[in-house]
Amino acid sequence: MRRVFLVLGVATALALLVLFWTRWGVVSAPHAPADPPPASGMALIDSFQCLPGQTRHVVVRGVEDNFSPAGREPAPMPPRAAPGQLLAVSTLADYDSPRANRVIFDWFDLPASTVGGLVVTRLRPLGDNLNDTLTMGENRDGDLRSARDHVSLPIATLEAQPGWRRSGDLFWGDMTEMRLMSGVRLINWIRSASGHRNLDVTINDDTSVDFIAIAWCQSPDRRMGMTWAKIDDGRTPTPGLVAFDCLPSEGRAGACGYVTGDQPCDRPLPLLCFHDLDLPPPKKAVAIRDLLSRRWSGGEVAGSAPVRGDRFSSVSQADAYCAASFGKDWRVAEWHDGGSGHGFGALSGGRAFPDRYWVDIHGMPYATCWAHDDDQ
Repeated sequence: MRRVFLVLGVATALALLVLFWTRWGVVSAPHAPADPPPASGMALIDSFQCLPGQTRHVVVRGVEDNFSPAGREPAPMPPRAAPGQLLAVSTLADYDSPRANRVIFDWFDLPASTVGGLVVTRLRPLGDNLNDTLTMGENRDGDLRSARDHVSLPIATLEAQPGWRRSGDLFWGDMTEMRLMSGVRLINWIRSASGHRNLDVTINDDTSVDFIAIAWCQSPDRRMGMTWAKIDDGRTPTPGLVAFDCLPSEGRAGACGYVTGDQPCDRPLPLLCFHDLDLPPPKKAVAIRDLLSRRWSGGEVAGSAPVRGDRFSSVSQADAYCAASFGKDWRVAEWHDGGSGHGFGALSGGRAFPDRYWVDIHGMPYATCWAHDDDQ
């Protein structure tokens, strides 16, 4: 019994000792390693990248120069600002202004096809007044803070707001995570606009602003789908075999549209349906380029009846259409069915292939008329 009490006593002492060390910093409590701080705001902007098929835009107001007073860096007045706004503040500030009681008022024009973005700014308080705010929204009634759609955030705790992070006096926010006062995500508010959304920004009024930069990604204006065509190089292929490739469509130079599509999704074209049979490459065949040898699919292809590409909201629906047309285990052909992409050779089943054909491709969210589960 004495041994039991001794063991319990030692265990309790050790637990108290560890607690003491942890509480007062001798031993650090477990924690996830922090991300390395960004080298600069422009480094954050440069690191923000878009998906294939999206267009990347960057607008920078002011200059990231660590609040240098050299050279004037004016903030352009939003074109919708009413005269009454100018009377509501003592004066408007330029970037890098060291004077208190001044307001930065700027704006950014974002298309409704924006799908993501990053806001980066560097802010420094002037004096001990820490109740300043950063407000974003669309000016409608002469005062941004009275606009229906806006968000007004305290700068002192900006990093605690949805989507925002901080390193020293550098702040950056993910537009897909930021929320307006209504709870609507900022990116959804931008996308709900008709054409464009004016994102007005005010920072008041005892805060010096080094710069504001926004990088955003824009989706294509029109949805297009990728199509392939049968290769005809003037030679007679081995009967029962056919080769397809990413050939350019009419009026298009280069290859097919494997990034943003090459045919409007409202155009009726057959699906290139595929049945994977895991067959070895034919030993004796007329080589049409290398598609009957090095890029052999191991399966059979067939063309469906012409159908609009936008009839299918997902690739699973396109697969089901092929299965309904040709039987179980048939699906829409995919870019990589021949291994390296761009095309493949397959059994033709004695069919003719006179058209261009809708083909699927993974990892390119704007190259097909339908979506994939892994599209971002």
